[in-house]
Amino acid sequence: MKVTGLLSGFPAGLMAIGSLAALGCGHDEPLTGVRYARGKPGPAVAIDGQPVDVGFALGHMRETVELAPFQISRHPVTIGEYRGCVSAGACKPPHEAACNDWPERTSVHRPNFRIEGIASDAVATCVGLAEARQYCAWVGGRLPSLQQWLLAARGRSPQRFSWGGAAVTCEHHPFADLAKAERCQISAQDVARVGLHAPGASLLGIQDVLLTPGELLDTSPDALFSACLDQNGSKPGTDKACIVYGLKPGAIDSVEELWARPEHPDATAIVYGFRCTWGGAS
Repeated sequence: MKVTGLLSGFPAGLMAIGSLAALGCGHDEPLTGVRYARGKPGPAVAIDGQPVDVGFALGHMRETVELAPFQISRHPVTIGEYRGCVSAGACKPPHEAACNDWPERTSVHRPNFRIEGIASDAVATCVGLAEARQYCAWVGGRLPSLQQWLLAARGRSPQRFSWGGAAVTCEHHPFADLAKAERCQISAQDVARVGLHAPGASLLGIQDVLLTPGELLDTSPDALFSACLDQNGSKPGTDKACIVYGLKPGAIDSVEELWARPEHPDATAIVYGFRCTWGGAS
């Protein structure tokens, strides 16, 4: 895998929307070509069309891009929401090899769809690239581009955290204890649940930014970073996406390529969740 972002000092107008079922862009039906009843998405936030400076706070590369209005999931897709797609026959259960699994880790740091007793409002991790796209198509949307995600997650200009430049605290992120001396008082059952860290919301209103170590994004032909560029000259049967991640809990620092192959479905050491977008580009 290839890390991009040119990190310095490190190695290599808004409205909550309850239902967007009538909106769609990109894949308008499941990728198999079989049309299912459209699923109902979770809550979303509408982002006004505006310019965004693509880049990372710790890096030097910058590019200003004008984005059309779009909507994006307020929180990462949850176990309950993804199970609804599986129950409808529009999505498959995640492949067991979609992320490296370390059973001793918490439910946001490992594949969690099969963890017994996990809360339905816990963020779904490691569903796989094809199934993440399938879920977003089922609710009439698509995976975000890096440009859309950066605008929604941290505003128009680069900043390291969704809430700004202030150091991460337990009110912002459940794993702030990794970045400071004190431990966050949150149970293992609650650590993956969305909506519990309102102070960590982005300037434009999306929540639980990088609650998981990474978030899955799609490629685009004009991405600034090569990890998020459309694939070019790849072998038949492979597909590409990228994962945005941080070097500290909740930090927005860089992107990494993710390649999906039939015999090795997008296995990665970076455990990821995902969101969907509606509108903005087709």
